[in-house]
Amino acid sequence: ARNAGRRAASGDILVYLDVDCIPSAGLVSELAAAVSGHDGLICCEIRYLPGGAVADGWTEAGLDRVGHRHPARLFPEAGVIPAPQPGLFWSLAFAVRAATYDRVGGFDEGFTGYGAEDTDLAFRAERAGVPVLFAGGMHAFHQHHLSCDPPLQHFSDIVANARRFHDRHGIWPMDGWLDAFAELGLVEADRGGGLTVLRQPTEAEIAAAQVPAHRPF
Repeated sequence: ARNAGRRAASGDILVYLDVDCIPSAGLVSELAAAVSGHDGLICCEIRYLPGGAVADGWTEAGLDRVGHRHPARLFPEAGVIPAPQPGLFWSLAFAVRAATYDRVGGFDEGFTGYGAEDTDLAFRAERAGVPVLFAGGMHAFHQHHLSCDPPLQHFSDIVANARRFHDRHGIWPMDGWLDAFAELGLVEADRGGGLTVLRQPTEAEIAAAQVPAHRPF
């Protein structure tokens, strides 16, 4: 879908926003301004909302009060800084020059369903000399929806995409999730010889892994 969006776009700058995210006021113009001055994959901060945060009459100020920053990604108050490593790129809300997107090759459509397609883009970008950058002073809000921790509902996609990523880059992505799958006895813990599936998660395990509405992520 993102590649289709690129093909349909006529401008020099691409701004991507996931369907479950709400942009803060000015986000699109601010991301566009950032990427005009910096050639890279430019992410903005995401504020994760608990269940029920988006209701009739919501305001941006109200979402700011209840939104949670992700602890693994530290954004500046203003300006643009390099991300500590490309694995921290997220595609929920980002901007890139159209020519740069084309040079990197866009998203690999061999990744299906859920998992690792954005990390793969970031790794290929780095090899092409395109940095992942964090932009401060702007953000989007991620709306709460049904999810699991670990994401057992996407088990088969994650396994397939992890293998594809490993074949290309030589390291295992989503290692925290793969470790969690191993603890549940779904995959072999030792991935030295590849990622071996032992069984599929049960419906009961998927239900037990659902994230409560009060948790933002």
